[in-house]
Amino acid sequence: YAGPMSGSEANYGQEQNDGLKLAVSTFNKAGGFKAGALKGCKVKILGPYDDGSNPSTGASIATQVSTNSHLLAYFGNVDSGVSTVALPILAKAGIPMINSYSSSPLLTSSGFKNIFRVIINDNTQGSAIATLLVKNFKDKNIAALWPNDTFGQGIDTAFMAAAKSLGANVIQNFSY
Repeated sequence: YAGPMSGSEANYGQEQNDGLKLAVSTFNKAGGFKAGALKGCKVKILGPYDDGSNPSTGASIATQVSTNSHLLAYFGNVDSGVSTVALPILAKAGIPMINSYSSSPLLTSSGFKNIFRVIINDNTQGSAIATLLVKNFKDKNIAALWPNDTFGQGIDTAFMAAAKSLGANVIQNFSY
């Protein structure tokens, strides 16, 4: 597992690490792999590797772990900027990436076949928020407040496009 274990996104990294520990514990208590070449084998987590939400650190971690011949899968990262640099390194090594936080559309539109993402992307989230406000709440005058990072910028771009197409008047668009 690799993710932010320090810095402003450490709580997300810790949540993800805790969830992975629970999943692995449950898998192992159930007897591990049930069939195939790994029948009876159990899983061990390597890490957590702290990427600090830093793309260059994430690339270094991906490079380091990609040389481990026993690595079955890479679980991480939180930040889309880190995931987008780790993904090609892992793809080159033939290692699948399981990702539950990174929402950049680039992760699944870049042609890599080793990414398994379990969260909707920024385009879907931004569009859904605009649709909710305009169609469900029947409000054409809306404001947008978003974090000034890769995640927030992606959602804001999709939100603004969808709001405009729905005929909304965005009276304020502010990042923090």
